[in-house]
Amino acid sequence: MPFLRTHACRSRSNARRTILFSAGLVVLLAGFVSVGQAQGPSSTGTWWLNLRTTGYVYQSFDPAGDTIDRFEGYQHVSGSMSGLASGKLTFRMSARFADDLRYDAESLEFSRLHRAQLVYRPNSRFRIEAGRQFIQEGVASLTLDGARVEYRHDRRWQATFWNGTRAPFGHGFDLADSDDATARGARFAWTPSGSMRLGLSTAYRKRGGVVAVRPVGLECSASATSGLRFMGRADYDLELESWRRLEGQVLWRQAECLPEVRLQVLNRRPTIDAASWFSRFNNTDRIQLTRLVVRHEVRDGWGGEAEYLGTFVDTRSANRTGLAVLMPFGRVGWSVHRGDVGDDSGLYGDLGGRLNSWLRAEGSASILSYTLLQDDPLEEERVVTTLAGRLRADLKPGMQVTAEIQRIETPVHTHDVRFLLGVNLAASGGASRFGLMSGEVRP
Repeated sequence: MPFLRTHACRSRSNARRTILFSAGLVVLLAGFVSVGQAQGPSSTGTWWLNLRTTGYVYQSFDPAGDTIDRFEGYQHVSGSMSGLASGKLTFRMSARFADDLRYDAESLEFSRLHRAQLVYRPNSRFRIEAGRQFIQEGVASLTLDGARVEYRHDRRWQATFWNGTRAPFGHGFDLADSDDATARGARFAWTPSGSMRLGLSTAYRKRGGVVAVRPVGLECSASATSGLRFMGRADYDLELESWRRLEGQVLWRQAECLPEVRLQVLNRRPTIDAASWFSRFNNTDRIQLTRLVVRHEVRDGWGGEAEYLGTFVDTRSANRTGLAVLMPFGRVGWSVHRGDVGDDSGLYGDLGGRLNSWLRAEGSASILSYTLLQDDPLEEERVVTTLAGRLRADLKPGMQVTAEIQRIETPVHTHDVRFLLGVNLAASGGASRFGLMSGEVRP
């Protein structure tokens, strides 16, 4: 929930940047519209654009106890243009601009560039991507400022290579120094049959000019006609000379009338790379995790779910058990957590449904009681409750308005209330049209 996060202040310079960005976005939207009109419905090119504007209103207190009125604004924009260069070139982007419009103070930077990517497909075998992009390839998972090349020989063989720098952790608009944040890697995939897939991957990453990780990994996935699927993965770090992660997952779903069963077993070391000062403590205990989920849902949306999650570190352990009832209009559940890190139990629910063809009402609530240590006395128990209610109105195709009120009560804050108002605009033109470009107006 947004009100569970603590936001730093934004300076007025960011407010001016947001205003300038909004003005530029209007120009960009006009350009998209003109391109869509020029292409016409029969063109093979397509563009789409989404703008989501959200405002949070609440009060906070400074260290002296004085009240501060907060009005946080967020501008999310994403879009793409395809069919360029005779259908071989595609551009995609996604960004967020954030600011506190009423509070003038030193701030952290909360504007982010998630993606700005050019995709070039010269033929059916090659795919070349350049710019800021998310890489999820075997042992690598990062946002890359650089290039990625994919070669698919046939349906059985595939090779991927990428090289560049790791994007700043805050996903800011600045680029990282290539000498301090080098990132590169490769992955080879082989599909010997339709039911089995094998993968071999490696990566290399520097942080602060020091080699952080050099993992190599092997992965395997397979499926059987009985509804059984298996996935296994092993990662070894050549820099620290230790196994980073050993993981196995099993999914069983034999028929729609039977429950779905998921089992995950994980053994990993703490996420500490070789560039960290803490890497000298190489005898850190490994983390073991077991998760079992049994879920069954009938066709009309009713069903149930049971989950067990166990975490084990040396002699310390923690176990969580949860039950949930699934309904066509929401979900209600209960969970209890016991272990060396403290105890907690609580109820939660998310319900919602359409009031008419264009208006939807939703609500969520939770109550959680917890103790900081295992077997704490009853007088040490603390309670946290959250409530939220929202209305979502589809005013016309491609235009949605959301209004929400949120409330949280903790042992520290008894009246934490926030208001949210958001507008979501979406449009597409060219070969396909939807949203604001569809020309339909709701009566």
